Amino acid sequence: MDAANRYLKQVYLPNHNAEFALAASEVGGVFVTSIGMRLPNILCSQFERTVGNDYFVSFKDHKLQIPASNARSHYVSVTRSELK
Repeated sequence: MDAANRYLKQVYLPNHNAEFALAASEVGGVFVTSIGMRLPNILCSQFERTVGNDYFVSFKDHKLQIPASNARSHYVSVTRSELK
């Protein structure tokens, strides 16, 4: 493992970068700090649903079945605080 990691660092990566690396077309970064917004609220949608006795949840025009899990014996009548 050590010899393989040494080879990657000393031989493979320098050769690969010499052949394929390109200089950036512009100087500087394009990412800016997010100020005044919570990314979890932007990058996801949360919907409260009820799990039926058949382990199905309805969402829009779909019925989704929750797969069996060793983590819980069931999900029926589970409150949101119990899932956290």
